[in-house]
Amino acid sequence: MRRFVAAAFLVTASFGFNGGAAYAAQNGNSAAAALCQKGGYANVMRIDGSLFTNTGECVSYAARGGQLVPLPATLVLTEPTVITVPRCWAGAIGGVTPSLPALFNTGTFGNASANLCFQSDGNLVIYAAGHVGDPAFALWHTHTFGNPGAFLNFQGDGNLVIYDTNSHPLWDSGTYGHPGDCVIFQGDGNLVIYTGCTIP
Repeated sequence: MRRFVAAAFLVTASFGFNGGAAYAAQNGNSAAAALCQKGGYANVMRIDGSLFTNTGECVSYAARGGQLVPLPATLVLTEPTVITVPRCWAGAIGGVTPSLPALFNTGTFGNASANLCFQSDGNLVIYAAGHVGDPAFALWHTHTFGNPGAFLNFQGDGNLVIYDTNSHPLWDSGTYGHPGDCVIFQGDGNLVIYTGCTIP
């Protein structure tokens, strides 16, 4: 029987967040809009954390004065962590060393520069490099779309779970019973839960 533990409070994730200040696109700033070109839209998001599906969307948003925020560089989660807003991550290249065996992985290794996105529809998706938001380039997902307001919870029991707005589980990694785990979205495009990590 699977165990699900609802989080009683929200905590800050250990993201290795590498995104600095937002890029303001005041008065149709062409420099900010240029960040959207040549696939750059996949490396930025709106100030509210929502994603762009193509260059035109990004350019239009920037031209209207919208702020472009760089995506975090890495995703590293320790227990417990709750993510309630849409966001994307690039793979961790270094700085995190698995110290014990893997309990779960998405099998999406071999996809350098892929992006992991927790979307506003409740789906957790790994996209091929440069194709964030394009379902044709989804390498893996949790099949939990159609659930706006869902949240991602890496629980103290070691289980990674997506809950709907009523706290009913929609998907889980099946890694309960392993407190002390960590989640890493790796530079090779693989999302892995290890039984332990060394994090500097």
